Amino acid sequence: MFDRDLQLMLPETEFIRFCTLDFFKASGAGGQHRNKTSSAVRVAHKATGLVAEDCSERSQYRNRSNAIGKLKLNIALQIRLPAAPPLPRMECSLTAPDYPLFVAKLFDILEECGFDHKSCAAKCGISSSALLKKLARDPKIFQEFNRRRELLGLPKLNA
Repeated sequence: MFDRDLQLMLPETEFIRFCTLDFFKASGAGGQHRNKTSSAVRVAHKATGLVAEDCSERSQYRNRSNAIGKLKLNIALQIRLPAAPPLPRMECSLTAPDYPLFVAKLFDILEECGFDHKSCAAKCGISSSALLKKLARDPKIFQEFNRRRELLGLPKLNA
């Protein structure tokens, strides 16, 4: 059984047990060292089938870490759980280890509120402008928020 919240909180070394890793040579710009090593990494989550990859660094280790971070964020954005209680705290750094879990729980509440930012903000005990600022800190999060609003026939919001 897949426990989203538990897996999002796992450190990288434990999280990779639930994934398959592929290492490959990336193509594209980057100079003479780009295609000499298999430093690009693709991580696939076995339970969900979600995939993330990274080839931004020369280091395979850093690319693996970046890809795992992207995969955790994809899981947080795509996998919804039934109505969650309001978040215990509404602050979380973008680099904090529990950021993907924070995003997952926030999107659970947004889903429950039909992606209406005002009712979600009220449920979380903050202003709607504060909620939008939290979403807009991370462009990928804000883009997904607006994509979901559009699917529901709601207008896009500006940051």
